[in-house]
Amino acid sequence: AFCMCLFVIGAFTSLILMVLALRNTSVPLIAEEMSYIDAPNPPWDVPPWGYVKQPGEATSRKIGQPFRFAMPTFTLFYSLFSACFGLFTVAYFCSDLLVQDIGVHRVKNIGVVINRGVVTYLFQSVPMIVSMMLLVAGVTYFVADMNFVLSMCLGAFTCICCTTVGINMNFEGGTRVTHSMNYDLPGSIQLAVRAGAIGGLAAMRRQA
Repeated sequence: AFCMCLFVIGAFTSLILMVLALRNTSVPLIAEEMSYIDAPNPPWDVPPWGYVKQPGEATSRKIGQPFRFAMPTFTLFYSLFSACFGLFTVAYFCSDLLVQDIGVHRVKNIGVVINRGVVTYLFQSVPMIVSMMLLVAGVTYFVADMNFVLSMCLGAFTCICCTTVGINMNFEGGTRVTHSMNYDLPGSIQLAVRAGAIGGLAAMRRQA
């Protein structure tokens, strides 16, 4: 419930900032990166790109030199809005799934054994994924700057979290769907669809 409240607040705030971005009155966001091309600066009379001052008052972009640019605020706030909406749906599906009855004692024991196997799998696979992520981050550091490496590591970390949640919820839903099929076939289908959608929704909203 706490996460759902946060996602609702985030979606509402993003919606307001989207409206402000359409009027060019939102918070300006300026990024600085290394240039991979030679190109002239944007014209100064084109908002909001024209209001960005380049490092050292440079008149053009040069390969290997830093340059600044105004980020598309409307697109960013729309991505944040869609991410909050999707994660709210994920949180709702998770809470609805976990309150369902597991069933008889034998089915509960089967679920416990399956969950232990899932925990063992994640315990063995996640360290390998993290090691590969750190190796790639180390190589990327010599190509790009530290900000790019930190953003890449943050994206990889959230990807691991979404994968872990999706795998756990899929196996948590197995025993509950099995028990639900004994007395409510339409409800069990709906529950199975929601359990399978958790991982996909979380991954898609993470990319947003």
